[in-house]
Amino acid sequence: MKFLKIGACLVLLGTLGNSMDIKYYVGAGLGHSYWRIKGTVTKISTAEEVSTKFDDDAGLFELQGGAIINKKHKLYLTYDKVNTDNKDIDLNIFSLNYDYMFSITNLKKFKTFIGGSYSLIKYKETLKNDSTISWDKKEAKLNTNAISLKLGCSYSFNNHHSIIFDYLFSIYTNGDETVGATVDSEKYKIKVEVDRMSKFVFSYNYSF
Repeated sequence: MKFLKIGACLVLLGTLGNSMDIKYYVGAGLGHSYWRIKGTVTKISTAEEVSTKFDDDAGLFELQGGAIINKKHKLYLTYDKVNTDNKDIDLNIFSLNYDYMFSITNLKKFKTFIGGSYSLIKYKETLKNDSTISWDKKEAKLNTNAISLKLGCSYSFNNHHSIIFDYLFSIYTNGDETVGATVDSEKYKIKVEVDRMSKFVFSYNYSF
C-alpha cells in the first residue's frame, strides 16, 4: 500500500505544472549488488547458539521512472531484479528515491547528486529436503526494509537523453526470517537477516 500512495504523489505532480518545471522520465540500467547476511543457528535441545556473517554479490537489472523538478530535485521509483544464478531463489528490490542534483563544474550537462532511498527487499527461497536435512517450511521469505544513502553523477546529451552512474549503500535494515530444520534427528532454528546492502548502477534515462 505504501507504493500506491507514492505513485499517487507522482501523479499529483502533474497538477503543479504551472508553477514548477517538471520533466518526467523513464530509464533502465545494469549494475552489481553486494550483500552482508547475518545468520544465527540455535540447537533446540541445548539452546546452544552460533552466529555468523557472510558476504555475497550478484548482478542486477534496474527499471526507473519518476520526475525531475526545477532541474534540481529528482523523485523516482526503481525496481531491481537481482540475478542470483539459482532458480530456487528470487530476489527483488522496490525503492522510492530522492536525489538533489547540483553542478560542480562549468559543464552544464554534467551534474553530481546526493540523495536517499527507502527500499523493500523481497527474498524468497524454495527449501528442498534431502538425505541430510529436513525443513519445516517449503519456502523461506525474508522481507527487509532498508534506508540508504546514495551519490552519483549524470551527463545529459540533450533535453531527452542522459546517462547516470550512482552508488547506494544502506545505513539501516530491518527484517528477518526464521525456519526450522532437522539434521541427524537434532532440531535447529535458523534465523537470517540482511545486515548490509550496497549497489552501483549504470543507467540510461529518457526524459519526456
